[in-house]
Amino acid sequence: MIQKGLGFVVSPKNIPVENIICGIEDGINSISLEYKEALRQQFSLIMRKDKTSKSNLSKEEQISFRLLRNNDKILVLKEDKGGEMVILDKEDYVCKMNEHLYYGSYKKLTNNPIPKIMREVKKKISDSNLDEN
Repeated sequence: MIQKGLGFVVSPKNIPVENIICGIEDGINSISLEYKEALRQQFSLIMRKDKTSKSNLSKEEQISFRLLRNNDKILVLKEDKGGEMVILDKEDYVCKMNEHLYYGSYKKLTNNPIPKIMREVKKKISDSNLDEN
């Protein structure tokens, strides 16, 4: 399973028709009524012809995938360097993260610094004449 990589997507057992319909309806808001109806008819035709795709996992891979997904004692994450997939013990991972937070170079902020930074950036842009066309 891990060799398939983070970009691998398991083929769905059922097509999420309701989600697709909602997405289409959201996407066709700004077009004319006649085009909307034509698109709806095309979609309906496609959905009637559709057959659920065959699984892109072997039986063994399906079992492995289910075991990995349902195991709450592990985490499957992208490696920091290299982008490979790694499996970590969840308890060890949480412990390490807490160590970084409590003993690392982080400090808790008393207020949100973003508004002050935004004012400073806007002032610098204004002073530099970059905002003029």
